[in-house]
Amino acid sequence: MMRAITAFEIDVQNIDTVFKLSQDRDAESYRNIIEKLNEQGEDGRALAAEMQQRASRLFPDG
Repeated sequence: MMRAITAFEIDVQNIDTVFKLSQDRDAESYRNIIEKLNEQGEDGRALAAEMQQRASRLFPDG
């Protein structure tokens, strides 16, 4: 099996990022996540702010 192992290199051309931020949650769970993140220091508050901005698009009725 050792002969079947092949080394290779990949040149990275670009990197894309994706924000999940709990979009598969219902509105109440999403609000609870934002609340808990706001309690977790600067990084948590930054994520909570981003989630809050997205909330109106994810939950237009609420």
